[in-house]
Amino acid sequence: MPTGRPFERVAVDKDLLKVKDLVCRREKVFIDQEHESVSVHVGEIGRRVSDLENAMRVKKSKSATVFRRKKQLAYIIKQRGCVSADEASKALGISRNRANEYLKDMERSGLLMTKKKGRVVSFTAGGRS
Repeated sequence: MPTGRPFERVAVDKDLLKVKDLVCRREKVFIDQEHESVSVHVGEIGRRVSDLENAMRVKKSKSATVFRRKKQLAYIIKQRGCVSADEASKALGISRNRANEYLKDMERSGLLMTKKKGRVVSFTAGGRS
């Protein structure tokens, strides 16, 4: 609506200016820009795929380590009968929190059972049938 002023400032969106600019250019320039835009998108997709591949490699290597450590924990529990997170961490050379994480995960999957004596939680072989 006119406010009585002959010229009024209007905020113009950048996308609208780009469309205006593209419409005013010749067809060849438009095709070159589209080709460049597609090339940029293909390059970005390639970078994302390589990032995903790298992430999968890291995840795979970590999961192999986790599997190996859980296997070692199972062997230790088989030998000793029961083990606490502190004992497991010392035997594997890892932090107590990490050992507890592995033991809890093995318990959730039904490989181990817990026995609690005061503040100490011991894990034993067994679990759900």
